[in-house]
Amino acid sequence: MCFVLWTVGNAVKTGSFYANMLKLFTGTFGSHVIWGLSMMVAARLYTAEEIGEEQLFLSAASMLETWAYGRYDKAVAIPKEQFQAVRLVLFSVLLSLGSGTLLLLLLAAMRDSFSWLAGISGGSLFLLPLFVMEISLYMIFYAWLVRTKNYTVASKGLALFPAAYLFLCVVLYFVPISVQKLILALVLARGAEVLYYMRHLYRDMRAYKGRVSVREVLQSGREYADFPKYVLPGKFLESLAADGVPFLLNAFWGTTATGYYAMAMRAFSSPSGLIQKAVGDVFWQESSILYGRCSDCSLLYRKTLLLCLKISTVVCACAYLVAPTAFSLFFGGDWIVSGIYMRRMLPMMFLMFVAVPLVNMYIVARRQCAFLGIQAMYFLSSVIGLGIVGWSGGDMETALTAWSVLSAMVSGVSIYGGKRIAENQC
Repeated sequence: MCFVLWTVGNAVKTGSFYANMLKLFTGTFGSHVIWGLSMMVAARLYTAEEIGEEQLFLSAASMLETWAYGRYDKAVAIPKEQFQAVRLVLFSVLLSLGSGTLLLLLLAAMRDSFSWLAGISGGSLFLLPLFVMEISLYMIFYAWLVRTKNYTVASKGLALFPAAYLFLCVVLYFVPISVQKLILALVLARGAEVLYYMRHLYRDMRAYKGRVSVREVLQSGREYADFPKYVLPGKFLESLAADGVPFLLNAFWGTTATGYYAMAMRAFSSPSGLIQKAVGDVFWQESSILYGRCSDCSLLYRKTLLLCLKISTVVCACAYLVAPTAFSLFFGGDWIVSGIYMRRMLPMMFLMFVAVPLVNMYIVARRQCAFLGIQAMYFLSSVIGLGIVGWSGGDMETALTAWSVLSAMVSGVSIYGGKRIAENQC
């Protein structure tokens, strides 16, 4: 972590990209420390099976929220005029609220049709539409904060979620309720974060009160219709590739094994997700400006690629050396299995660490069709790597290794394709 801070901090003087990235990085560092603490507390208070059920809930919400707001959050940074972005934000909010309500009605009317959610207990299942709506609003509000470079408010909101989750995990443990406690903690904590962002968004939007009509709001949705047309299915495939994994694991190896996998992914994503978000969000904002001006941001792409490769090497090397021991020490002896799983997935994690921030290049250049193809390959890698091993009766470690290698190959294709687009060569 010291290496990461030194690498980024040493480069701040070279431009606003690094300065903004460091601001977002340092602002969100505390949130990931709190999230790591909440993981340790949850591992001590709750079983692997309960954490596995929570992961299934999270995965289901992630796949469903992709459709809830049409992925218009990725378009918020593109309009040149601020009032155009305001209309797009309002359209996305209306779409999210309507989609969440529709999902609740569908779930109530056709509960049996959602048999793929069998790993989630009945009472918790009806929290799903609310959580999907919360995630949708969070994504939209956060996109607005990135557009306006309000990284301070964005960082505070990111810290609020894990802090509320940690508090609720402990409190709800002692409360006798029928709803799965970890899932309820997630819903309440995300709600607190959304309300915090909403307060600041309302302040920004007041200046446009009376200047934006319903017709203009609807028109903005049609103007950027290529985002739900291509980015939405692309993001759904991306979500299906990642969030469909727990359902495959649950089907072949059970909820407990899914819990061990979930903890491995959370432990790695705690430090890596912090850096990916800081780099990816600032790269998205800066590349939107550069590409809009001259359709060439190759220098920014290469600079970001080199930074990500350096950091990924250090993070993955440390994870390989200490993963099993660290899990056993911080989470308890039984969780050493998560450390073993993490080692198996390191080839995938190494290149995905680099590919995730840079995939924004496809969105900025409005190459949604290419983005869709990349996500389709990620999805196939998970189905082939996990599905074939599972159907043939193989063990979970072998399946994770196969998936990891295939997914790493796709990440390499994604990085190379993004480089060509940044150089305006395709």
